[in-house]
Amino acid sequence: MKNKHKVFVILTILIFFVSCKGTSIENKSDEKGETPVFDPKMFSNVASLQEQLHLIAKNETPSVVSISTEKLVSSSDNYDFYGPFDPFDFFFRDDRRNRDDDQNKRKKEYRQGGLGSGVVYKQKGNKYYVLTNNHVIENVDKIKITIDQNKSYDAKLLGTDPDVDIAVVEITTKDELRVAKFGDSDKLNTGDFVIAIGNPYGLQGTMTFGIISALGRSDLNTGKVNLTNFIQTDAAINPGNSGGPLLDINGEVIGINTLIYTQSGGSIGLGFAIPVNVAKKVAEQIIEKGKVEHGWLGVYFEQLNEEKIKTLNLKQIKNGMLVTEVLQDSPAEKAGIISGDVLLELNGVKLVNSSDLVIAIGNSTPGTKVKLKIFRDNKILDKEVTLGDRKDFVASSKTEKETESQIMEDYGFRLADINDSLRSKYKIDKNVTGVVVTDISTGSLAGRAGVKEGDVIFKINSDLVKTVNDFKKILKDKEGRNYFFINRNGREFIVIM
Repeated sequence: MKNKHKVFVILTILIFFVSCKGTSIENKSDEKGETPVFDPKMFSNVASLQEQLHLIAKNETPSVVSISTEKLVSSSDNYDFYGPFDPFDFFFRDDRRNRDDDQNKRKKEYRQGGLGSGVVYKQKGNKYYVLTNNHVIENVDKIKITIDQNKSYDAKLLGTDPDVDIAVVEITTKDELRVAKFGDSDKLNTGDFVIAIGNPYGLQGTMTFGIISALGRSDLNTGKVNLTNFIQTDAAINPGNSGGPLLDINGEVIGINTLIYTQSGGSIGLGFAIPVNVAKKVAEQIIEKGKVEHGWLGVYFEQLNEEKIKTLNLKQIKNGMLVTEVLQDSPAEKAGIISGDVLLELNGVKLVNSSDLVIAIGNSTPGTKVKLKIFRDNKILDKEVTLGDRKDFVASSKTEKETESQIMEDYGFRLADINDSLRSKYKIDKNVTGVVVTDISTGSLAGRAGVKEGDVIFKINSDLVKTVNDFKKILKDKEGRNYFFINRNGREFIVIM
């Protein structure tokens, strides 16, 4: 009886888990509606699935590479080696390095090692191109690629795209390397079997198995703009898997693993991959042009919901993006788009989520003409916009922020002049003037003093502050502690820093 019980348990587990692409298990019942009997084909389906996983392990693992990196890091005596939390850092940090805090604090420079994964994308002569994540090789001095756990090659960085978190690394060798097979990420379905292969914690060639948990994840909090809809999977992804492939049951790469949600540092079944169609498009631009170009519209906007539609009395529409600000000399301004416009459609596709606009524009080539359907003053308008280059906008924004930071670095916050978009975001009353805190550095003077993002600084000592330039001029020659007058949600108080 004991053996029969074990057989029953095994059969029950099998019938729950077994499902193979292109096949199905049909539960058969007799005419009286009695308990279904087991389908004998189930056993052949299990064998087919097992055989396919064996083939993937054998044939596709050789195309997956281990990436190790080094970079020289300078530090002060009180530098915190591990710094603020980085949502990507756990994918490539080398946990095997020396963790002796006292010894580390005495060093001024040290070599920081990193671990990650990649996949062989393409061959041209004796050159091989490897796909990985930008964050795996960002700012490193040395890249080494290991294949089959015993072949190592020095590699060079060909190009990166931080906005999509993709990089291409090049190696030169006369060895015959296995180039991966690539699939079509537009044909995926939730529930599809997937396999992740990579280098978690330095364990090369590790293979894990799961399903696609969801598609089109665009609302992930990664600390930056996401120009992609992520694939979510429960296949175990751990530190070191980053940059490695996510494969379908046919052994074709359908995604590049990039991040996980975790509290422990290890897999909890919430992994995310960049769709391979997006990764390939970026890789081709890097290989052919040496750079990646993204389109730019030049508006700040917010996604409408029922509450906002009711408040703005926009009864005629159900969804869209409310333009809160149009940047000067931007493609949007040149096309005649103004604040208050509601963007309804882009190239005939309805705009329901903010990512619908961000991703579509961001993944278009500069110079592309797009058609926007706009709601303005109870009328529907059609506008054609020639997109600009996102890098021009990012470069100008970065220069401006770096200039501000020269004055504000002692406090550890970033400020901005108040505009309609920021008033809406931080719910700042229309009568409040000053500069708004848009970012607080972890452990900074401002953070310790209780300053929060969204606070409005309207006076320093006895001087009124209306712009960021006012702020910088007032503090330029001030030494010692200063009195910052702050408005937070209509309540005024003073912070001394």
